[in-house]
Amino acid sequence: MKNKYNTFVFWIVFGVIATMVLFIFILRSFAPQNIIDAEVSKTIVDSGETIMFSDSTYNAQEWLWEFGDGNSSTRQQVSYMFQNPGRYKVRLTVNKKMESYFFITVNSGFQEMKDQMISIHAPDVAFEGELILFEGFGDAEQWRWEFGKSGMVDARSRSAVYVYSEPGIYEVMINTEKTKYPVRHQIEILPKYHEDDTSDVLAGICREIKEKLQNIVDGKSFNINYNYILHEYLDNNPDKIVIVNNERYNDFYSYCQGLRIVGRNNNTIIEKVSVELSDKEEKKISKIFVFQLDS
Repeated sequence: MKNKYNTFVFWIVFGVIATMVLFIFILRSFAPQNIIDAEVSKTIVDSGETIMFSDSTYNAQEWLWEFGDGNSSTRQQVSYMFQNPGRYKVRLTVNKKMESYFFITVNSGFQEMKDQMISIHAPDVAFEGELILFEGFGDAEQWRWEFGKSGMVDARSRSAVYVYSEPGIYEVMINTEKTKYPVRHQIEILPKYHEDDTSDVLAGICREIKEKLQNIVDGKSFNINYNYILHEYLDNNPDKIVIVNNERYNDFYSYCQGLRIVGRNNNTIIEKVSVELSDKEEKKISKIFVFQLDS
């Protein structure tokens, strides 16, 4: 009896094992045909970082990767680089019928680092005697400017105004606590008078702007004087920057409104006006420098 019982148990166990093996075989034979077997190397990356997309789906013959930014690929394996930060839904279509999705997060990464890097914003060409605005950009607290003449630190603020008294090519340098070596900018200073008489034209523009601003201070028609400068020299852009006495900043509209409201009461005198051109040929002004006395 005992031998018969053992034999019975053996066949029971054998039958269970055989059934499981058969089930696994059937599952492997049919299921992969309806399941996409694909992978992505990273789902969180920085802009400009390469991602590997690959597919190993059973019996796959055609692929279509759609990256969610307007681009696509029909390769089985593809390396791709997203150019802009954002959240992207990547779709893979296999054999024109099976689909799978991946969600990719692209951070600004290098762009953020680039935004923090120290740089100099200043014109490449200016005239001797012209008030030139140098602006430092980047994540720093300590700014040390050298404008290429004295060999010493000439200014210690993020923005500085400097005047070159002689023509030539100068190398401007800025040091901060975040830079190992100086950041450099080359500027060419042209003689005050040229054959094309550009500086005379600039002087005329500055005199005219000075006159119109003083008219506003003196209580003359605000609209006539304000609109004249706006239309003639600022491309109808009231947001152009006005720098007052090398330390105060305003948009043009706010500055003129301030002159109208408090200028006359304070006996304000517009002493001098200088401009920075964004286009020297068309005399387009990017910034206005005003020196004024407020009593």
